[in-house]
Amino acid sequence: MAFGTDHRTVLCSEQDIGEIFPRVIWHTETPILRTAPAPLFMLSELVRKNDFKVVLTGEGADEVFAGYNIFKEDRVRRFWARQPNSKLRPMLLERLYPYIFSQANAGARAFLEGFFRKSLTQVNSPAYSHLIRWNNTALLKAFFSDELQGMIGKLPDFVERFVSTLPSDFMSWDSLSRAQYTEMTIFLSNYLLFSQGDRMAMGHSVEGRFPFLDHRIVEFACSMPPKYRLNGLKEKFILKEASRDLIPLWVA
Repeated sequence: MAFGTDHRTVLCSEQDIGEIFPRVIWHTETPILRTAPAPLFMLSELVRKNDFKVVLTGEGADEVFAGYNIFKEDRVRRFWARQPNSKLRPMLLERLYPYIFSQANAGARAFLEGFFRKSLTQVNSPAYSHLIRWNNTALLKAFFSDELQGMIGKLPDFVERFVSTLPSDFMSWDSLSRAQYTEMTIFLSNYLLFSQGDRMAMGHSVEGRFPFLDHRIVEFACSMPPKYRLNGLKEKFILKEASRDLIPLWVA
């Protein structure tokens, strides 16, 4: 209402995801482990039915301006790792996931703390920010066929392969920039823009355009001090400050 836009909505249920997933895989042309492209596929169909062929999307803003919780997790865990036995420092995780911690009993809270404690003190690993995610996702390999597991088992360790591709001065960067680089090179280009984005849109002949990934925006964001991207635990700090007088508080 604040901007006078005319919205359309589409509901995507679990049943919808199951029914359209074969079509989703046909368009991705590659195996995927997530079902998130399915709602995007339905959304692009809605866009096309309303006679739009080109859309603007906000993809890239979270990667470029540090909007994801994974960047805040990295900051909290590095702070926690300075005093691994602290009872107070891991409580900062509640600020990231209040909807999880608020309903957790003592046993569940202990489990959550144990989950985030994994690899806690490996702060010198170039892949530190993403170790939890990768180790957790690796459990899905249990669903792979014996043949596929055998093929994967012959490959070098994934973290080692990733580290071998990093710029020579990578470890001299600040920790936030390292985490953002990892997210952009592994997840943004290979999945978010590819399988989940462009191919789901083009499945209904819709072209997505990504203003936050304009090279001038990316270069500007990379050149600024980290505190303007992630200020404490306030994500996308400079972006929110820039739009403070443009977007009503109740919308933001």
